[in-house]
Amino acid sequence: MGKVHLCLGQHDDALMCYEKKQRLSRQLEEQSREVEVYGEMAAVYISIGSSPQAVSCFRHQRELAKHMLETNPECVEAKRGLFLALTGLADVYFQQGLYSKALENEYKAIEVADQLGAEEWRMKANGSLAEIHEKTHNFQDSIVYRETQLQLARNIRDSYNIANSLL
Repeated sequence: MGKVHLCLGQHDDALMCYEKKQRLSRQLEEQSREVEVYGEMAAVYISIGSSPQAVSCFRHQRELAKHMLETNPECVEAKRGLFLALTGLADVYFQQGLYSKALENEYKAIEVADQLGAEEWRMKANGSLAEIHEKTHNFQDSIVYRETQLQLARNIRDSYNIANSLL
């Protein structure tokens, strides 16, 4: 329901649904769901332009995912949550013009994607790194990341990102 409320622009209702989901996840001790809900709440805060609250949610998501990985280093849900938290932080920092923080988080996200062999995630992070380097006029690095994004997009036959990497 939270996603529907978000799509309809009903942000308070979306947050209320996600807060209920979060409480339930804690009660049932389902950390993977709790990791997920922090990302969902961050999306609501981004939608209403509340970057500090989005950053807070992404940080909670990141820390909970790291905690899960300490107890189970092979937990795919935790790695997914960590990747999404890192790329979410990078996106918010990019929008705020905090490019060094954005780069730091995207580099960490690529490490997580590499651990899983997740080419789609690597493609996304490489595209984001290219964009950050373009914004900071580091065009040589931007080209390297765009070329990697293109190769990964070809590997997984993602026509949208093949075209996007050629822009």
